[in-house]
Amino acid sequence: MKCNWKRYTNGVLLASMLLAMLGCGSDNDSAAPATGTITGNAIKGPLRGGVVEIYKMTDKGVEDTTPIGTGVVSTDGTGSYTVKFTATTGPVIIKVKGSATATYLDEVTNTQKSFSATDSFRAVVPDVTATTPVAVTPLTEIAAQQLATLAAAGVSQEVLAATIATVNKDVAAKFGLTDITLPPTAADVNYLAVLTTISKIVNDNLASGSITALTYTINNILKNAVSTELATRTTFAKLLNDTMAALPTTLIPATVAAAIKANVDDAVKTAPPTTTTPTTPTTPNLSVTVSGQVSNR
Repeated sequence: MKCNWKRYTNGVLLASMLLAMLGCGSDNDSAAPATGTITGNAIKGPLRGGVVEIYKMTDKGVEDTTPIGTGVVSTDGTGSYTVKFTATTGPVIIKVKGSATATYLDEVTNTQKSFSATDSFRAVVPDVTATTPVAVTPLTEIAAQQLATLAAAGVSQEVLAATIATVNKDVAAKFGLTDITLPPTAADVNYLAVLTTISKIVNDNLASGSITALTYTINNILKNAVSTELATRTTFAKLLNDTMAALPTTLIPATVAAAIKANVDDAVKTAPPTTTTPTTPTTPNLSVTVSGQVSNR
């Protein structure tokens, strides 16, 4: 039988072209948006459960309207989280929210306390390109509040990134720490001592409301630009120091308490900056009891 090589060759060529076209279409159809992953720990004490949301940051230092990634806090008692998000550049906000079943370990009573759906706290970071884990704690929430105040008028991404570094370092220094965004380990006794003290203030009903609500009061004490706040600052310094003194040394060693006391004393004596404007917290008023007296603010 005589073979028509020309027809055969043309048929093979046509089939090859169709396969190539189909292959290209398949690659395009399967292409997915680039993603990143961020890990860390959510600690009030360590959380069990809860929702983690990753947001791009607006030019005013607050979260955008829609998260670029969501996940959950593990229920193993470590507060760990791993969240995938749509790849982005520039500053982001990591927000941890409570839920109906979420709890956190209260180090003072060694019991699980409810972390309700109305409660949340955040951490702000200049970018998410690094693989360094990020802690989300009451102290990082204080830094997030300070950032929103400083960037309220709107600033560039470059200024935002620099300001984030500043507020994180500022809050760390106020409590004698070096970095509030790195998850604390058992060796980071100062960081854990501050979180334990904040927990006890709430436990003793020295400040009513949630721990997150308390951070607004602490923030105003440490960063408010009104000089008349000095008396309130002194009151909080005494409250913090008295609370630490009442805790057993197994929770807060005496040397740790002394170091925190020295830093807080320095913080409340420092003249407030004149370049920032005071903010009015949107959270409920808190009641603070010191030496048997109650003052509302």
